[in-house]
Amino acid sequence: LGDVYKRQVLDEEALRARAAAAKADGDSVGGVIRCTVSGLPAGLGGPDWRDTVEGTIARHVFAIPAVKAIGFGAGETFAQMRGSAANDPFTMARGAVRTATNHAGGVNAGITNGMDVVFDVTFRPTPSIAKEQRTVDLYTMTETTISVPGRHDACIALRAAPAVESAAALAVLGYSTQEVSVAL
Repeated sequence: LGDVYKRQVLDEEALRARAAAAKADGDSVGGVIRCTVSGLPAGLGGPDWRDTVEGTIARHVFAIPAVKAIGFGAGETFAQMRGSAANDPFTMARGAVRTATNHAGGVNAGITNGMDVVFDVTFRPTPSIAKEQRTVDLYTMTETTISVPGRHDACIALRAAPAVESAAALAVLGYSTQEVSVAL
């Protein structure tokens, strides 16, 4: 499905700087990848928990190690919005029903609305770090410290875009045989 794949790590330059600073301290940072699925027709998915487009994409994305959150459209900022601001007004564009905004991320009630499906994927910081951390020695059942020497990514998100892209493509594969593109 689709033949156009683009990657978008949110605030990539700032994230690279944060990752470099963390690495110098033997530490790591998390990051966010935005993924856009273009070309899905309106009407895919369903309102039942087994059929929602968001649920299907989330199941695939959460199979990627280190993923800790996913938000569609406006995501967590919905918590601060009023319904009048969060709603996407429907309009006609080029002979098709579209929305003037895309706060819902292309999905209403688990069903695609014809707009791009947009979601952000949050990755946790790499847990294996050189900086000393508290832990428990399971042989002696005593508290101790550990550090993990060697080469480790200071930020998983900077290398995870292809995995997010692939998860999204696999998720939408079951919905459509039409041309669909996934872009990060």
